[in-house]
Amino acid sequence: MSTLRLILYGCSFALLAVLGVRVASPPQLDRSQKATPIPSPGQFGLVIATKYLNFGEVWEDERFPWTLPIENRSSKEVRLELRSSCNCLATVPSSLTIPAGEQRDIVLTMDLRERPGEKAGPPVRPFLSSLQPTLLDGAGKAIRLSSWAIAGTVRKVLEGNQSEVRLGTHSERTQPIPSQHITIKTVVPVRAITATCRLTRFRVDVKQSKANSSEHELTIAPEGILPVGRYAFDVQVEVELDSGRKVRPGQIAVIGEIAADIQAAPPVLALGARSLGETVEETLTISSLTGQAFQVIDVKVNGGGLAVEPLQDGAEAHAYHVRQHITGLQSQHGWVSFRVRNEAGREEDIRVGVIYHGLEVPIR
Repeated sequence: MSTLRLILYGCSFALLAVLGVRVASPPQLDRSQKATPIPSPGQFGLVIATKYLNFGEVWEDERFPWTLPIENRSSKEVRLELRSSCNCLATVPSSLTIPAGEQRDIVLTMDLRERPGEKAGPPVRPFLSSLQPTLLDGAGKAIRLSSWAIAGTVRKVLEGNQSEVRLGTHSERTQPIPSQHITIKTVVPVRAITATCRLTRFRVDVKQSKANSSEHELTIAPEGILPVGRYAFDVQVEVELDSGRKVRPGQIAVIGEIAADIQAAPPVLALGARSLGETVEETLTISSLTGQAFQVIDVKVNGGGLAVEPLQDGAEAHAYHVRQHITGLQSQHGWVSFRVRNEAGREEDIRVGVIYHGLEVPIR
């Protein structure tokens, strides 16, 4: 029982005593009770030598490998499961068996980069994570042990911490979209910087500045005309240091969208929960992102109780009045489809979903 609850209980007890009401004595706080300490790996003969728990000073890298030898100094075989304190550390294997008196190695792969969105840190910064073992006995009982702390120092390769590039939203008619150019600055001498991405519809390359050897320009450009859709991919930056070692200190997320030029607003009519027999009215508009002329040559409706009509005959804004009479219970889905013809004579269908949840009882 918490101290606050005891105080409130005591006040109530005193008041009732004044009024002459007989009550049982309030419970006493047992201050002798203490939290059960988590056992250490050493209590079960599990040891990692101190020199392996600090990897020293290393370069910032996306996948820095480090081997940890775990000794079993007990007289019994042990089974372990290992869990890291953050997603910046992966363990292989994540579970293992170590015979009595023997040693097994595990490989940690650490992401030593600064977290996306964080303010750029100092040129040299500490790294700290932890690895928690869980002991599994023969009966399937799990005993959680205290963690091993994994520490080290990380030296930066690149200046700044740009983790995202937004290409924006572009009409399918305004292509190709502009290339993006990002300046990459190094804080140490390097031989070369390269960049790669897995999305074949984009190309990336890096060129060193002629005026400043510590600056490189990263270009992200589309390969021709892109289909309508949302694009999200990563650009991986790899640096070859003067020593010849290659590290991956940065990854840039690229986000953009190619939108259909003629589209509906809103793209979906979500009417929410509605009572059976109710009629809901909404307005939607068909328009061009680039202002091109077009015609709506046909309108089709699918769904019980659903009707649509233009707000004004011949209106340039192509605004429509949608009326949904609630005829069904539970989740209901319908749609309105507009057949449009653009100024080049190309025709396409624009479909707007209409959804609602029908209820038998009136909504108050």
